[in-house]
Amino acid sequence: HIVLGNWMDKAEGVIFENWKIGTFDNSLPFGFGMDFGFSIDPTVLVKVAVDENKGLIYCEECFSEIGLTTTDIAKRIGKHCQPNEMIVADSAEPRLINEVYNMGFNIIPCTKGPDSVRYGIKKMQDYQIVVTAESKTIIKELNNYVWNDKRSDTPIDDYNHTIDAIRYAFDKLSITKFWHV
Repeated sequence: HIVLGNWMDKAEGVIFENWKIGTFDNSLPFGFGMDFGFSIDPTVLVKVAVDENKGLIYCEECFSEIGLTTTDIAKRIGKHCQPNEMIVADSAEPRLINEVYNMGFNIIPCTKGPDSVRYGIKKMQDYQIVVTAESKTIIKELNNYVWNDKRSDTPIDDYNHTIDAIRYAFDKLSITKFWHV
């Protein structure tokens, strides 16, 4: 994106403007969100904590890679996550969830329902999102995730893999649930 001869840091009309770079608060209970991909889209794992009292979501990117097999995914998870720690993964991949679970990880499917993406976005917009400086993919996505149609609250299905993973974990960690099955 170039504006008046200069590079723009953010795309016009980004969905999340409520974020900043900061330190992950390891004193809070946390979980992990996971979105699966393979050839074009990456498989991602994000560590997430929610501070309801301060209205903060903390995010730390663990990995974002394409072309990972189930064994590769389990090896990457093992570098960041203990077997008993909760991972909330994209429910569209039940086979992968089952395989990773059978490899010793506490992985569960996310909850999806009608308008779950829109409701999740709206709820996340009520919080300040704190992203670690090393979380380059999350930062890139936050700077480029935009509305396809602002009036209908429909986001473009791009630059959303780490954001989806954050949303999955946020749903399980937040006190106020925001979508129904």
